[in-house]
Amino acid sequence: MDGSEEALRRAAADYVAAEEAASTAAAAVEIGSAAFHAALEMSRQARVTYAQVLTEHGQPVYDGLVSNDELLPPAAWSQDDFAWADDEDEPEADAWCLTAFTGGSAEGALLRLEADEKSRLVRFADEPFDAWREAAEDRDSLMVWAFDHAGWTWVAEPYGFFGSQVKTAQRLAPRGAYVSVYWNVNGVSSLLHVVDGSVVREIDLLFAADEAVAARLPQEEGLDWAEPWSAALTLQARLVGHGVDRPDWLVELAELGFTHEL
Repeated sequence: MDGSEEALRRAAADYVAAEEAASTAAAAVEIGSAAFHAALEMSRQARVTYAQVLTEHGQPVYDGLVSNDELLPPAAWSQDDFAWADDEDEPEADAWCLTAFTGGSAEGALLRLEADEKSRLVRFADEPFDAWREAAEDRDSLMVWAFDHAGWTWVAEPYGFFGSQVKTAQRLAPRGAYVSVYWNVNGVSSLLHVVDGSVVREIDLLFAADEAVAARLPQEEGLDWAEPWSAALTLQARLVGHGVDRPDWLVELAELGFTHEL
C-alpha cells in the first residue's frame, strides 16, 4: 500500500469513527438542544476534513458530503432499471419504505428509530442477516435495517413506514439531504424529499400524474407516473446518485438492524 492509499484509508477510518461518535452523542440528547447542535457540528467537521483529504489526493467528493446546497444532477437512470417494483409477480415488491440521507450513519439512524424497549440493534457481522430475518418473520415482527454507502445512509423497511414521515426526516437529517420512497399493499404511497429539515417535494404517488408540470423537479423529466413505484425509485436514484434497482442490493449491503413487534 503506497502513502496515498494509506492516507486515504486512515482518513476514511477517522471519518467513520467521528461520524459514529457524533451520531451517538446526538442520539443521547434532546433534539434542538445545545448538545444536539454540538454533535451536528462535530459531524459536519468530520465531513469537511474527509472531503479535504479526498480533494488533496484527487478523489471525487460526493455531493452532500460537505454541503447539501446543490443536489446531485440527474444521473443516467432509466425507469426500466426499477421495473421490479411494479411487477405483481415479484415477491419482494409488496410494500417498502426505502430511505437515503446524508450527514449521518447507519447506527445513528437506527438508534433514533428504535420502536420500543424490546428493540435491540443486531450487527450482521455477528448474527447472519438471513437468520435474523427468518427469526423476525417467525415472530411476525417488522424489520428495519440500515447501511452506509457512497456518502449516504440507507434505511430499509419492508412493510414499514417510519422513513415516510417529515418528522423522521428532520430527526435523521436536520442538516442533510433526505429522500424516501414508500408504498404498501393498500396503495398508500409517497415520495418525500427534504433538505436541511425543509420539504422540497412531497408526492402522493397515485396522483403524481395529475400534478401540474410546474410543481415537478427537473429530475422527474420523462418519468411515467402510471407506473408509480418504479417512477419514484427512479427519481430517488437521480437525486441520490444510486438506487435500489434490485431488492437483493438492500440485503447484500445490510450492516445492522432491529425488529419490533406488530
